Amino acid sequence: MRIHPFIVTALLACGAIATPANAQVFDTQFNAMIMNQNLGAMNTYNNNMDRLNEERRQLDKKRAPDRRASTSQQVIPDYVIERTQGAVLSKLNPEYKRRADAYGKKNADAWMVGAARNIGQKVGALGKEYLTRVDRQGRSQADTWYVARAGEISRQYVAIGAN
Repeated sequence: MRIHPFIVTALLACGAIATPANAQVFDTQFNAMIMNQNLGAMNTYNNNMDRLNEERRQLDKKRAPDRRASTSQQVIPDYVIERTQGAVLSKLNPEYKRRADAYGKKNADAWMVGAARNIGQKVGALGKEYLTRVDRQGRSQADTWYVARAGEISRQYVAIGAN
């Protein structure tokens, strides 16, 4: 019985293609290729973000070159901070006392910590507007606005009954 060479070649070819070792090599190479593409894309993204951030920093320096020189005008004075704290606490203290009587000191303390955090973030966000108002309207009017706005924020916090 003679086997035709074409059949032998076909069988060998099928066996060589279908062996698990070759399939695994192909799969590993494919995964490596995908991983390299992903790493390359991430590196490209990071490089582009670094470049964009550097361009933004350069533009910011060009737009406001003298801003860093006048640091004394960029700080909210201590007396304004003290007046602001007084305005906020004048609104929070009665609510704190009411909560302490109604729910206990521990609950009232927890409420005060949350209120201070929330109001502090909102009042702190007013800093940029405060500095703009100092430049446009003068320090006295900006101080008055800042303290009044902080008091209003705390009044609203208490009025909505924030838990």
